[in-house]
Amino acid sequence: MKLADAWLGKYRLINYCNLCVFLISFWVSEAFCETPQIIARPFASLTQRFSDNFNLSVDKLSVNSTIFSTGLSSDISTSQWQTGITGRYTGEQFYGHSELDRNEGLVNLNSKITDEYTEFSINGGISFEQPSSSELGSGGVQFNRIDQMVWDAGTTLRLLLSNQFVLDLNYNYSETTFDGLVDTSRSDFSNHAASATLGFSQSASLQWFNQLAFFHTDIPGNNFKSDQVSWTIGFSKAYSNTLNFTLSAGGVMLLSESGSSPCQVFFNGVCVLFGPLQTSKDEQFGFIYSAFIEKQFEHTEISANLSRNLSPTFNGGQTELNQFELNVTHNLTDTLQLSLSGRAINSKTLENTFSQAGRQRYGSSTSLRWKFSKNLSLSSSYGYTYEDRDSSAKPAERNQIFFALKYDFSPQLIYP
Repeated sequence: MKLADAWLGKYRLINYCNLCVFLISFWVSEAFCETPQIIARPFASLTQRFSDNFNLSVDKLSVNSTIFSTGLSSDISTSQWQTGITGRYTGEQFYGHSELDRNEGLVNLNSKITDEYTEFSINGGISFEQPSSSELGSGGVQFNRIDQMVWDAGTTLRLLLSNQFVLDLNYNYSETTFDGLVDTSRSDFSNHAASATLGFSQSASLQWFNQLAFFHTDIPGNNFKSDQVSWTIGFSKAYSNTLNFTLSAGGVMLLSESGSSPCQVFFNGVCVLFGPLQTSKDEQFGFIYSAFIEKQFEHTEISANLSRNLSPTFNGGQTELNQFELNVTHNLTDTLQLSLSGRAINSKTLENTFSQAGRQRYGSSTSLRWKFSKNLSLSSSYGYTYEDRDSSAKPAERNQIFFALKYDFSPQLIYP
């Protein structure tokens, strides 16, 4: 009930803000002596999913579910101002496992104004999800329903300093809350993220960029907070109209502070008296990089990405994530598209092994999409995942099959 009330209150706040921004949009459009245009784009999809290992664990659970999703995106726009709202609902029903049924919703609002040298945008949104506890780290086939709510707000400013230099400034705040947890695998937390990126166009085909980013995490329930500062430099090169390459590399510094209260008195193996809170601080440094290449042929597009990232854990240390991904998309005909992908992921926690054990995950998938008409499409896909965890004696495997029918309604001109 507490989470539902919070969701309803913030949902009303989003609607109120949406109304305000829409009214401001009309006012600004009048200032620009333009008549705004309002367009709505609704959609709906129905998906059937088969999985032989729902939670990707050694205790396999086979499931069969139906997923229904519907949504609407709309915007008010002039030549210099654009305001939009997006709403989406997703419901999934599991046959024989009603405890896994989930509902998810999303409302997002954004607004952007541009002129010859400046682009300014603001955005805000709220989302509601219902993952199961198994998806948050507890194995086995016993599931606990969790309500997860995320709301965020941010702003972006792009400044054209000259014909060659562009400065991008970004800030975003998000807050995540949980309800229904039975263990300490998750705790409410908030994030602040800010970055400044300076871009330099050396030529029409070569662009350089230099980014300084800051990321703050606060988890009051676990007496943990961290500040992560990263600096990266890189370039993007267009070797031709069909071949592009991007490379970036840099360093990360993590400053974390965690607290714990040691047990003073035990009774029957249970702590009945805790001592005063004791805090500890830690400093860590790391190296990150990302490389992306994309090649387009007449009917085929191939892309590959190799990256290494570091992120703070909830109780100290950094999680190192190394990832490689390869994607191939081929248009068999004007209405039939085949997609293939493969990925390899290796993650481990540095300096602190309590929060997350290392894991290696390998996966591949193939999908076929048939576009019957401009609005209606049918797709089918198969995915295979293999994961080996340091904390488990046996690896886990999963096979999944999806059949999806999607209908994109034609854009509806609401005004004028």
